[in-house]
Amino acid sequence: MATIAYIHIPKTAGSSLVAHINGYGLRWHHVPAGVYYKEVDAFVGSYRQSLEAIREDLERGRFDLIFGHFTTRDLIVGCGWSLAFRNATILREPIDRLISEYFYSTSSAHNGRDVTLAKFPTIEEWVFENTETEVMCGFLEEYRGESPDLIAARLIEDFAFVGLTDAIEESFRAFGNIFGHNQLVQAAALNVNSSRPAAIEDGLVKVLRQRNVRDVELYSLVSSKIKARLTSNFS
Repeated sequence: MATIAYIHIPKTAGSSLVAHINGYGLRWHHVPAGVYYKEVDAFVGSYRQSLEAIREDLERGRFDLIFGHFTTRDLIVGCGWSLAFRNATILREPIDRLISEYFYSTSSAHNGRDVTLAKFPTIEEWVFENTETEVMCGFLEEYRGESPDLIAARLIEDFAFVGLTDAIEESFRAFGNIFGHNQLVQAAALNVNSSRPAAIEDGLVKVLRQRNVRDVELYSLVSSKIKARLTSNFS
């Protein structure tokens, strides 16, 4: 079976999924943002460099799964067109995800908190827009801006697995099925951000929707189809 490349969009139940994966005893590898240098005790570089560093392992089929915040383009550039992956991901309602990401990135739980707050002291200044469509875009940088309907078609037709955070148990079971496991190992929410406000002003939500119109369109195109597929598998 081709290696599953799990594209982890921030704040889409990734920590919970890792706990789920660990219960299956898979041969899997977390792809960091760069290559580790002992001299500075840090990862330096990019996801593409990390993927290049494990290319031989991937060619030899040493991993059932690779997992990280890389993009579709990172896979193409870091590993080349010759390596066949079966892509997977979990989506979240875009505005809910964006709000969660900001308040997590500015919380004491995040090691980049001070840098983030210095650049973006309020969520209105948070500039990461259309994250879900950008990481799924199949083209290289000079062609960024692939239409949401094309991305939606690829998610539905070509991805080995697409889950939803609001159908998380069904999503985890469906993901396990890829590897021949159908028992729910981990359903509890991990890495939950307690600093997020209980309510967000309607005006701010409207602004965020305007800034993330491509993500909103993508989610509206695929969410009902994905949920129907997930629930039909475990009804």
